[in-house]
Amino acid sequence: MTSQLNSLRFLFQYELMELAAATAQRMRLLPSMKAAASDQELKRELADQESVCRAHLEELSAILDQLQLSSISHESRVVAALGDDCAALLDNSGQADNKVLDAALIAQLQRMQHVELAGYHAAQAAAVQLHEHEHAQRLKSCQDEAEAAHRALEGLADRWILVVAAGN
Repeated sequence: MTSQLNSLRFLFQYELMELAAATAQRMRLLPSMKAAASDQELKRELADQESVCRAHLEELSAILDQLQLSSISHESRVVAALGDDCAALLDNSGQADNKVLDAALIAQLQRMQHVELAGYHAAQAAAVQLHEHEHAQRLKSCQDEAEAAHRALEGLADRWILVVAAGN
């Protein structure tokens, strides 16, 4: 990427491809996370995350199509690394306390959300500067939805920390 990092337009396009790839990668992880979760509220939150990801991926794909770009060959290295961590966590889930595993799944999902939120902020800011107002509006809408999902997960995380602490 750095060899081509010579314009704000390139950065905007890169952020869009990164967001689409990260969202697709996260969507592939969510069913396994939901299957490993023991708490019904967490399972519902993971299902909600899946719906949000699906809608955002459609929106990002539409923007990429309008810009005649594709994210098919792009992979988010950050989300891939987080996905590897999550896969390792899931591989060892049979030995874990269910409450602690649920808390760990929440933490993993929060990490992925932080990456997503940073990407939306960067892409939306670049779109504004490039006078891509329609794209900026669409990205801002996705960012707002991602922030709402993040707040919901934070509340769940706070409650789970208390549950885990009470059990130890």
